[in-house]
Amino acid sequence: MRTITIAQTKGGVGKTTTAHCLASALKNKGYKVLLIDLDPQASLTSIVDIKDTISSYDVINPDNEELILKDAIKHDFIKSVEKLGKLSNEIASMTGREYFLKERLKTISKLYDFCIIDTPPQQSILTTNALTTSDYVLIPTSSSYLGIEGIDKIFKACKEIKKYCNSKLNVLGILLTQYHANKTLEKALQEEIINIAQSYNTIVFKTTIRENIKMGESQILHQTIYDYDKKSNGANDYLTFTNELLNIIGE
Repeated sequence: MRTITIAQTKGGVGKTTTAHCLASALKNKGYKVLLIDLDPQASLTSIVDIKDTISSYDVINPDNEELILKDAIKHDFIKSVEKLGKLSNEIASMTGREYFLKERLKTISKLYDFCIIDTPPQQSILTTNALTTSDYVLIPTSSSYLGIEGIDKIFKACKEIKKYCNSKLNVLGILLTQYHANKTLEKALQEEIINIAQSYNTIVFKTTIRENIKMGESQILHQTIYDYDKKSNGANDYLTFTNELLNIIGE
C-alpha cells in the first residue's frame, strides 16, 4: 500500500478537495483506495457523508489497543470527529506518539493499493502521524500569498519527519489549485511557487486545477466529481493530475 498525505498549513487551498478527488480518480482507474480524514474540522467526512462508525480519533488513540482497524473502515473511508483536535494534548507526553497511526495501518496494508490522508491546516501530532506513515506528501496550494506562506512550513516539517521518524518520506510536489490562467497576478505567483519548489528540489505539477463551480456542487450533494459531472473541468483536471502523479511514482 502506497500512502500519500495531503498537507498544507493554510486553509482554503483545496487540500480536502484534492484528497477526495485524487482518491476518486484512483478508484475509477481500478485501484483499491483507503481514504482517511485526520482533520478535526471533518470537512472530508461531511463530503463523503459517513456516519455512525468508529473514527480516526479511536484509531489513533492508544487507549484502544483492542480496536480492529477493519471495524473503523466503512466504504473504504475512516471518518473524523471534532474531538480529534483534543488528541494532541492527550498523547503529548506519550512515548512513540508519532507512530500510532503507522502501527494501525500495518494491519490492513495488504488490502489496499493506496491510502490517501487528509490532514488539518496546521502543524500538529495528527499531521506528524500522517507523515510518519506516508511514502509521499502532496502539497496543494492556491496561487495566492496565503497559499505560498504555507508551503515553507510543510517542507520544514517534512525535513524533520524524514530525519527523525520516516526516512522514506518523499515530497511528490506542489499542486496548483483554484487556478485562473488569465490573471496576471496568478501567473506571477506561479513563478514564485516554481522558484520555491526548485529551492527544495521538488516540482510543481504540470497539471493545474482550474476553479470549477461543479466541484462545490458535487460536494454539497455528497458525490464525487466523477459521479456528478465527469465531463467538467474539475473532473478532467484531477484525472490528468492523477495520471501525472502515477507516472511520477512509477505506476
